[in-house]
Amino acid sequence: MELTKEQFLAKHNSEYASFDGDDEAGYEYMTARLDVGEFPSIFDGVETVADLQVLLESEDEDAMSEAHNSVMSYLFGEDGEYQGSFQSEAEVASDSGQYDWLLDWGSFEFDDEEDSAAYTGVRFYRQ
Repeated sequence: MELTKEQFLAKHNSEYASFDGDDEAGYEYMTARLDVGEFPSIFDGVETVADLQVLLESEDEDAMSEAHNSVMSYLFGEDGEYQGSFQSEAEVASDSGQYDWLLDWGSFEFDDEEDSAAYTGVRFYRQ
C-alpha cells in the first residue's frame, strides 16, 4: 500500500522517533541508534560495528547502496522494502501523478561505543 506524505509523517512520528521540520524547508529524521544486536536483521553478513565500517570503507558502491537501503527499509519499510517517493493528499485528490516528496538516505556515524552506530540526516522534502 502506498502512503501519502501525510500518512508517512503520521506513521513515523512518535515520542520515540520523529521528523522535525515543515513543508517549506523539509523534514529531518532524528538520529536512529542502531544496536549491534539489530545488525543481523538489518544487514546481510554484518554482525559487528567493525564489519559495518569495513563494508562502508570498501568503496563498493553496490554494497554501500545496499547498506543504506537496508537501514531505510528497517526504519521506514515493511517486508524488506521502503517507499522513497510520495504524493501529498492534495496531489492524490487532483490525480496529478506527481510524486514530489522524496525520502533521502542519511549517513552512518560511529563513536567510541563498539555496540552501536548512528544513522543520521535522513531527509524528507519536496523537490
